[in-house]
Amino acid sequence: ATYLLFLPINYIGHRKITWNSNTPKRFEATCFLIAHGFTLFACAAIMEITTNTLNMSHWIGSMTIVVVAPILNLLMFDLWVFRRI
Repeated sequence: ATYLLFLPINYIGHRKITWNSNTPKRFEATCFLIAHGFTLFACAAIMEITTNTLNMSHWIGSMTIVVVAPILNLLMFDLWVFRRI
């Protein structure tokens, strides 16, 4: 619930500060939500694979997510969400 509560603040901060974007807001907001949904799905998949499929410790899954999620977000935000039109 807290994650969803702060998502609009996250979007505004990235739009105005990180990328200084001038892309139409409707397009960006939709893509931003889709990107976050994809990242959540990817994190759940990583945890499922590392713990249940590979029978590794949940710490391995968590550490993998700590590395993969920010890289995934950066790529999606830079190449798709806040792209320069």
